[in-house]
Amino acid sequence: MTETVEKNILIAERVPPGDQWKMGDTVYPSLIEMLNAFHKRAAGKYKAYRLEPSAGVVYAITESIQEVPQPKKYDLYGDYD
Repeated sequence: MTETVEKNILIAERVPPGDQWKMGDTVYPSLIEMLNAFHKRAAGKYKAYRLEPSAGVVYAITESIQEVPQPKKYDLYGDYD
């Protein structure tokens, strides 16, 4: 049995006033410009992003598939037929 695990990687924070975003040491004048610069830098590795406007942060989303260990079964509880 497998499950998909999502991981959020912080890539930028909003810098007041207005729609300025700081990624690393660079401040971009808009969200779109920051995302475009990140996409170029990451060479298209990330396909999805999460924006949290109230927190003023942007995350890149990665997914991985992990094996989920099966629970142990015991005769005592009638788990085996």
